[in-house]
Amino acid sequence: MGQTDRRDTPGEEGQSCTAGGHPPSNDLAAMPETGALLRELFENMTSCAIIYEVANDGSRGSDYIVKAVNAASLKHEGKTESEVVGTSLLKLRLSVDE
Repeated sequence: MGQTDRRDTPGEEGQSCTAGGHPPSNDLAAMPETGALLRELFENMTSCAIIYEVANDGSRGSDYIVKAVNAASLKHEGKTESEVVGTSLLKLRLSVDE
């Protein structure tokens, strides 16, 4: 029997495998060059973007804590990074729970 080409075969839990037969990693820390490229894209894109961490059940604005914000968002909001990162969506948008 010949060798099987595993590039398009399913991995664990239905994930596609890479050419080496390993499922793709979802951990950006394991791919520093990819993480750096994604961070550069996030920071330099012209659209506003904010990364949140969701606490509790996510039903209220106070459950969304800003972890990162890009330059376009800061310009739009007229705020600095230190004014935004670590705060909740409720503090940024007072009417979010209405």
